[in-house]
Amino acid sequence: MNPTAIHEYTRAGLFLIPISPVNGKPVKGPTSQGWNLPKSPENPNGYSNDPEDIIKRTKVPGSNVGLALGPSKVVTIDIDDLEVARKALALADIDLDILLSDPQSVQFIGREGRGKLLYRVPEGFECCSTKLMFGEKGKGERAIFELRYKGSNGHTLQDVLPPSIHPDTNRPYKLVGDITQIPPLPQALTDPWTHWEEWKPLLQSLDPHQAEAINKAEKRKPKAPAAQVEGSIDPIATFNEQHSIYEVLTHSGYKKKGKRRYIRPGSTSNVPGIVLLDDSHIFSHGGDVLADGHKHDAFDVYRLLSCNGDWKRALEWNPDITQHNQRLWREQKGREQKSRSTSPQVENPAAFAVDDRGVWYCWPVEPGEAPKRQWICSPLHVRAFTRDEHNEGWGRLLEFTDAENRQHVWAMPMRLLSGDGREYRALLLDMGLTIAPGRPARDCLMIYIQTAKPNNWARCVERTGWHNNAFVLPDEVIGGENGEQVLLQTASNAIRVYRAAGTLEAWQREVSALCVGNTRLVFSVSCAFAAPLLQLAGEENGGFHFRGPSSIGKTTALFVACSVFGGRDYLQRWRATINGLEGVAIQHNDTLLCLDELKQVDPREAGEVAYLLASGSGKQRANQHGGARDRYTWRLLFLSSGETSLADHMRTAGKKAQAGQETRLADIPSETGKYGVFENLHRHESGDAFARALTQAAHTYHGTAGREFLRQLVALDPNEVAKQVGTLRDDFMKEHVPRAAWGGVGNKEVEAALS
Repeated sequence: MNPTAIHEYTRAGLFLIPISPVNGKPVKGPTSQGWNLPKSPENPNGYSNDPEDIIKRTKVPGSNVGLALGPSKVVTIDIDDLEVARKALALADIDLDILLSDPQSVQFIGREGRGKLLYRVPEGFECCSTKLMFGEKGKGERAIFELRYKGSNGHTLQDVLPPSIHPDTNRPYKLVGDITQIPPLPQALTDPWTHWEEWKPLLQSLDPHQAEAINKAEKRKPKAPAAQVEGSIDPIATFNEQHSIYEVLTHSGYKKKGKRRYIRPGSTSNVPGIVLLDDSHIFSHGGDVLADGHKHDAFDVYRLLSCNGDWKRALEWNPDITQHNQRLWREQKGREQKSRSTSPQVENPAAFAVDDRGVWYCWPVEPGEAPKRQWICSPLHVRAFTRDEHNEGWGRLLEFTDAENRQHVWAMPMRLLSGDGREYRALLLDMGLTIAPGRPARDCLMIYIQTAKPNNWARCVERTGWHNNAFVLPDEVIGGENGEQVLLQTASNAIRVYRAAGTLEAWQREVSALCVGNTRLVFSVSCAFAAPLLQLAGEENGGFHFRGPSSIGKTTALFVACSVFGGRDYLQRWRATINGLEGVAIQHNDTLLCLDELKQVDPREAGEVAYLLASGSGKQRANQHGGARDRYTWRLLFLSSGETSLADHMRTAGKKAQAGQETRLADIPSETGKYGVFENLHRHESGDAFARALTQAAHTYHGTAGREFLRQLVALDPNEVAKQVGTLRDDFMKEHVPRAAWGGVGNKEVEAALS
């Protein structure tokens, strides 16, 4: 590397990174550990602004030099596909040709058709690097352009500086422009970068792979529409004849941009994410209620924007049409009622039929008679028989869609059909199934489920977590593809607890990255990832309690931990009976259980509850015949929060904590001595502002990290995982626990090492 160039770069205030050759050949990226951190006595491989130091470290032939973007306060726009990047940026009103031809621009060029534009970042700019990719992941995916600055962990990225040697062309990179006069980042680029998650779907719409999916998108259809009576008027077709999409959108505050695009009201990014596909349909790329993967005509836009998605309210947009159709419908029903009995007698399973309007009981008729049917419920399919590994606990796998066309799958225990079936109907109604009123319909529904003969079979489990080599969640089974289908079968709707939202990258950027420099947050998230390792590592249950005054961020730490596997509903409360917490523990088997506000549990039961959760076994109970019922068991880590310790809380009821109880719920002081639970506010003005931002991020982006961790975990050899976890745990113990105390090390130290 040219020493003169190194001196020029450092005089311009740039921080440099030596890039050592690999096998004597130049490469693009540094391989030494710690290159993305400042150089120090403890980190000799870090970036530096000292030219003599850089010259000394690049004396080996074939060495290159990289620009440390973060500390240099420089970003680069890396163009990989000039033609497509030009079209994509044009959607954001950015003319790439003007940027490239600007006489003030500074560029690095490695080979023809590719290059990087350099800009100085404005004060307070903290966006992470991001990339526009086209194509299907893992199948010919390619980069279009990349906005480069810092990684999601806050560490700097780097770009190779001229006249370093390009490893593919074996020629030096070229510098275009004055490196001492790097221009500021244009506002036109700052806006889409700052609001990347909103701009990304729009830019990706140019991808032929995405465009094909958009073109194939279908309109939503009304759920269980009323039967069309002869002479009735179609309110949807009539609305579309009388109103244009432009009229409906602008009435709701959308602004037209160009010929075929609209900006949603209240948009801070000004992304024209709504595109007119043809004269009759639009498609939304994100940010509003129209972004549901469907194309929409004028009526559907009106339904979603003006009627909050309510089909009934939207269909009644014209009172005259509604009254006309209702009159015809009443007359038709009156004629049908005269020939109908009051209650069906169902004996044959074949007496049921299912179509796109629902489940029907088909009345027996004499040969030559017109068929008669009674509507039972909206479409409900019985997909499989389910039973546990002992061929007990039988159930049925039910599948249906709700009024918003969202699919629900529930492995229903058949024991819920005992008695009058009130419990199973309540759960189905809660999930969105529509059931006809009256006892005849209720009886028919029970008989329909009981007598259905599906062709498929599945094994069921009653708790989340590991089942052989698969990890069972309420709505997904990760791993175990080679065995029989495994399903979670419960008498409750557990899907809402383990709900996922957003992308993994968004969670890493908006939640995980903010944990850096905050010991309590890092520990909380680590506990979430450690919980599925308990079985593989052969470790016992246990818990940790964040103790400290109110309003310092304890609940925020729990929400951050919850975001690994779920959202707002994942956080549980201490306010429950022992029996109730047993059910909660089963629901969190092999994952993390978070319990807020210790003071809410009865102090007379607090110690027993802590002992029960950590023991992993519920109380022994008798069945209805007096025999012993199987105990509930679980395996988990749990986090708790409260203003007092377990011992102090028990003391308010005159109880004394036993040693076994306190060791199963280890106390952790919440206050760090800086900002309550936090040490690093990541540029937020106060601990309260940071807590609110972090909590909102955890409620918005969640559930993806835990699932991706499990997918990678099931792909590994469990013996190797156990061995590696054991090694890391032992190393932690050696570093943090004096050897003389090893004989007294308990579960808490082991669990902390595992976390």
